[in-house]
Amino acid sequence: MRVDSYICQTIFFKLQANAMQKLIVAYIFFTSLVLAQNQAWQELEQKMRPTVVKLYVANSIGLDNDFPYSGTATGFIVDKKRGIIATNRHVTSISPLTQLRIYFFNNRSVPGKVLYVDPWHDFAFIQFDPKHANITFELEEVVLGQHTSVKPGEKLMMIGHSSGSDYSIKYGNVNKPFVSFAVTNSSRYSHHLHLSLPRAGGASGSPLWNKNGEVVGLHSSGKNDESYELRIDYVQDALALLQQKKQPQRGDLLMHLETLRASTAIETWGLPEKYIQAGLKENKDLHYVLQISKLISNSETSKKLSVGDIIVGIKGHNQKQYLPIGYSLYEFDKLVNQNVGKKINLRVYRQNKKPSHFFEVSLNVEDAHKHLPKRFVKYAGAVFHQVTPSICFYYNCDLSGVFLNSADVGSTFDVLSGRLKEDGERTNERAIFISQINGIAVNNLNQLVKVLKTLRNGDLLSIVYSNSNYFYSGKNASSLELSTTTDPLRIFKWNQNSLTWEKE
Repeated sequence: MRVDSYICQTIFFKLQANAMQKLIVAYIFFTSLVLAQNQAWQELEQKMRPTVVKLYVANSIGLDNDFPYSGTATGFIVDKKRGIIATNRHVTSISPLTQLRIYFFNNRSVPGKVLYVDPWHDFAFIQFDPKHANITFELEEVVLGQHTSVKPGEKLMMIGHSSGSDYSIKYGNVNKPFVSFAVTNSSRYSHHLHLSLPRAGGASGSPLWNKNGEVVGLHSSGKNDESYELRIDYVQDALALLQQKKQPQRGDLLMHLETLRASTAIETWGLPEKYIQAGLKENKDLHYVLQISKLISNSETSKKLSVGDIIVGIKGHNQKQYLPIGYSLYEFDKLVNQNVGKKINLRVYRQNKKPSHFFEVSLNVEDAHKHLPKRFVKYAGAVFHQVTPSICFYYNCDLSGVFLNSADVGSTFDVLSGRLKEDGERTNERAIFISQINGIAVNNLNQLVKVLKTLRNGDLLSIVYSNSNYFYSGKNASSLELSTTTDPLRIFKWNQNSLTWEKE
């Protein structure tokens, strides 16, 4: 018995030793792997740093849903030959910029111009002169990847200027490769990545790299330890057209879309499961559908569709069969873009519609760029421009009339009150719609200009307007005395050739 016990103990200790050796080998292997991975990321960071730039941006006039601001942000070079930088729409805005300065990795700087701003997705392009005298170094550019390569749990690297710090490096893991997210008041619907990644102000416009050195996301927004990155395919598609000296197209059906969980679509809205399955085949088992969440009341689309309708298929003007669209905001958007100025067909499900839940509609695809403010008026301390779809969706108004974006404190139109607040403080920004001046209807900017040209300093004016800052946004009437001594009528228009705002 003692011999047997001794043998058992010997075997036990040998097994323990072998197990310990395996653990040590595994630990060494794991540690070596981690060190190798960290070294690879460090090498990638050093290689990519020269492609990232710091932006100083300021504007004094707000247009659309943008308001005056100044600050720092991030961009990255996507075409060194043409001097093109990608960043966020909310960084450049569509408003006249009083400052746009680009700082490179070596602190050399050059001025920049806004080359392109997307109507609602949160990206824009800035252009600089690559032959500028301050560029005495070799420019580098990023390699753009594709969203299809992004996997849940994957580690990504962000290089940006978080909190104003120069070239802060952040790492995060992909929580979801698909999130429907609207970053700004001007956003409509966009495909984003969701990351567990800490970020702060100044990181806007930062690129997100995968381990292969490809940019797969553009940082748009975030809070605490999570962030949202715009799908890079939007940027890639627009850049390809700009490089061909073509204007990127953005088709507009004047609708706002949300993604609805497939289970909710089935259980609450009664959508047959076979349409979910058709969508899944196109969309890699992501269980969502596209649902209309907002419409503009006086649009063609609102006459044919309703909020709550679910889009199950889409077909271009020259296609024979419907594409089961599933959840894909990007694919939906891409097909609409290809049919600007033409018609597109949607197959739609509507709850409790008789005689059938399913029907088809044909819609005209408008050019979203034509709705961006290309002209504005500065007069008596106030800024006016045409109402835009973004404003309509945000304030629930018709696509007609004139929007008063801001009015200086103490100026003529300050009497209309209703200032917006930021951090508890009232600002110069308003959300006011002018519909009548001195008994004359004002339905667009041209009509406003015609009326303003008849006015003189000191005139008494009667104004009919609505104020969307308050719960009651119906028509209001007010009287005011015109003062134009220091701010006479000035009209500005966008010159696409020179990429500048010019006096008309």
